[in-house]
Amino acid sequence: MAFSEEQAFKMRFYLGAGDLFHGNESNIDLDSRIAFIGTRPAAQAEVEAILASLQVVEDGLGGIFSGDAASHGSLKRVEEIEFYNDGGGAFEDSDFRKRGRMLCKRLAIILDTDVQRDVFGNGSRVIPWGLG
Repeated sequence: MAFSEEQAFKMRFYLGAGDLFHGNESNIDLDSRIAFIGTRPAAQAEVEAILASLQVVEDGLGGIFSGDAASHGSLKRVEEIEFYNDGGGAFEDSDFRKRGRMLCKRLAIILDTDVQRDVFGNGSRVIPWGLG
């Protein structure tokens, strides 16, 4: 089963690839990887779980990437939500950002590629280890 266009867009976004040249030569390798992983049920299930976790991170950051949590349609009613870190205290933005970066790296590993830009930071290009 293939990924939906929305899922493919989110993967490109979280990997910092952008969507301006989607389908052009600049992203054809990434698009091919996404299509291939979509033919492997176990890998697709893991990617979908990562995308769902990344959505939780976005919602925890106040939906800074694509609107507030209510606009996603997956949340009907919430009285009060508190996120806690391992130490029992409330999550800080930096905790969400660290979790988001870790999930982006996991997504990159599954697709056997690199994260190009830090979408949970200032959007700057990521410099691979040993090059900077």
